[in-house]
Amino acid sequence: MRSLLVLVLAFFISFLSVAQFQNNNWRFGNGGGLNFDSFGNVSVSSGLTATQEGSCAISNRTTGALLFYTDGINVYNANNEVMQNGTGLLGGTPELTSSTSAAAIVRDPNSETMYYLFTLDEQSSTNGLRYSIVDMTLDGGLGAIPTNLKNIPVYNTTSEKLQIVPNAAQDGYWIITHDNQEALVAIELTGTGLSTSPVISNVTSPQFNGAGHIKMNRTFDRLAIGSLFDSNISLIEFDNATGVFSNPISWSYNFGTTLQYGVEFSPNGQVLYVSNLEKIVQYDLSSNNADAIEASGYEVFVTNFLQGTPATMQIASNNKIYVNNGASIGVINCPNFLGAACNWQLSAVPGAAFGGYGLHIWSYDIAEVPVDPNLSLNASDNCAETEITFDFNIPFDFDELNVNWGDGNTDTFTTNTASYSFLEEGDYFIAVEIVSGCEVFQFDTTFVVEQCSIDLPPYQITGDLCDITSPIGIQIPITTTFNQVVVDFGDDGGLNNEQVFSNVSNAILENYIYSNPGNYEVCVRYVINGLLDTTICQNVEVGLCCDFQIVAENLCTETPTVFSLFGTNEISSVAWTITAGSGQILEFEGLQGSANLQEEGNYLVSAVVNGECGDTLLSRTVTVISCEKIFCEPFIPNVFTPNDDGINEFFTPVFPCEDVDFNLKITNRWGEVIYDSGGTNRGWNGGINGYFVPDGVYIYEVAYQRSQVNRVVVSGSLTILR
Repeated sequence: MRSLLVLVLAFFISFLSVAQFQNNNWRFGNGGGLNFDSFGNVSVSSGLTATQEGSCAISNRTTGALLFYTDGINVYNANNEVMQNGTGLLGGTPELTSSTSAAAIVRDPNSETMYYLFTLDEQSSTNGLRYSIVDMTLDGGLGAIPTNLKNIPVYNTTSEKLQIVPNAAQDGYWIITHDNQEALVAIELTGTGLSTSPVISNVTSPQFNGAGHIKMNRTFDRLAIGSLFDSNISLIEFDNATGVFSNPISWSYNFGTTLQYGVEFSPNGQVLYVSNLEKIVQYDLSSNNADAIEASGYEVFVTNFLQGTPATMQIASNNKIYVNNGASIGVINCPNFLGAACNWQLSAVPGAAFGGYGLHIWSYDIAEVPVDPNLSLNASDNCAETEITFDFNIPFDFDELNVNWGDGNTDTFTTNTASYSFLEEGDYFIAVEIVSGCEVFQFDTTFVVEQCSIDLPPYQITGDLCDITSPIGIQIPITTTFNQVVVDFGDDGGLNNEQVFSNVSNAILENYIYSNPGNYEVCVRYVINGLLDTTICQNVEVGLCCDFQIVAENLCTETPTVFSLFGTNEISSVAWTITAGSGQILEFEGLQGSANLQEEGNYLVSAVVNGECGDTLLSRTVTVISCEKIFCEPFIPNVFTPNDDGINEFFTPVFPCEDVDFNLKITNRWGEVIYDSGGTNRGWNGGINGYFVPDGVYIYEVAYQRSQVNRVVVSGSLTILR
């Protein structure tokens, strides 16, 4: 057993880095835009784009402030003005503005102020893939394109497909396009500039039509591409270190129009969404089997064209997928979930109807590539039959934590801390599922439970806990040798409150006198070096028994009734209230007082006791009668001496007449009845269960009745002296 176990957990679902502020502002369509805040909330904005398809905007990656945006032909600064030298880019023609991926922007790996702006022409033109440089230090910080750094050729293609992702070394990017035949092309951009040796992978069928998107998942190891002429969709592996594509799997697209225009992965990369301007179709990729993927096809949305044409799809920083329907912006709220659970919402952003097919093209930054979170699991112990505290290090907010302990039991928690006991030793496969909004993350680990076989003996508290002046003892039976046993009586204000015993193999008996009445936590810590460090505590109440009793003597209308208060703790003051059935109220103060109760009947006697127990409210009902009707008032002694000397051995009321029946009850200072004669006219010998009670003060109650005369109850105190 160990005092603390730290386990690194295997993490199977990638978690997207949340700092993606360079994508906070989208500009697209006919003067449209969306703005996202750091919490993923979206609002409608506007710009100067006038395009049917591709566009891109870039924001400050640390503040989210808009820097500039483009429709592939013109570049606009943050003031919605055409940037200096920002016209005449070759990402399409002004007459058509119909390149799917007209423009994409990434930060220069060597600079915080220089940006590569890549453009891709329409398939009917010959300008292909080009780049321009935007220098944000120019024009007073609004940016400009230097004259000699504009429309520089990169790769000759008639495809409109473009995707830019960080490379494996995180020192640059892969610029990915298609040759419109069979090849995917990857060109690396690093701090030394663009590579002049593109990586060519002949892994697709001939495209012939360059329209439509390609998309990479967010772990940058699989790319999705659709083919109009083959009517299929391909999923292709990507080596992010070399730029090589390989191992394609393809399946038929059987959902109407075969132009798979929009594609997008779910955040966890296990679900693919495809749009064809008529429908949005969802595929489950988890099997990595073409037949199974094809069979999983699910129609998320089918338009009647009055609702628009679902085209470009783009995941946002809030992990929702936004869809340009032309007439509105739709949202897949929970893209990790299959079927209707993905929660498609048509017209999800009021006022966002900007036409066209395009949306903002995502801009990755090498400083913010997706990373696995540093997940760990701290365990306080690993002993069987012991409650173990598990602390899960989960560095993001979540709604629910489901833990399968590997023994057939599963528990759900809403915090990072969980407790569990394993009944037997063994290796347990702990599987953890984290639910955060619409997203589900999973990780697991193997946890070894040992049979520690260490006997932690229970200890006992002894002594009179009601008496603050008497010693309180602790008894600890020892059956195992401990390097150390520490006894803490919990009395911070007392002397010798903590006692330390070393190399303990014999029972411990230790006494302690508490400094004040109160509630204390008594703790015993058991230590075996390298194996055990366990503390067991229990709460002890000392000097706070706080038992009080109201005694009423002489319950006659002819003479004053005497009221007294007895208790186990120190009393500072007593406030009495006597209420008759008629409502009459008498008040007085002190440990003892008297009242002339001249009306026969019941009286409510209340007393507020103030002292070391705080304020305590007591009440009792007494019955007052006219004693002149009795003619047989008993003599009741207040002292007797049951010491076997033959004198005054019994306590009993003495009546001057013979036809009286009585019952005698005796209570101790805590109100416990220690003797009841049971209505048999018997006295008391000072004993209980065969033993004599200690000397001291006790309370008696005598209930007596003479034939046909009212029953009378009298009480008082008596003292035993031996």
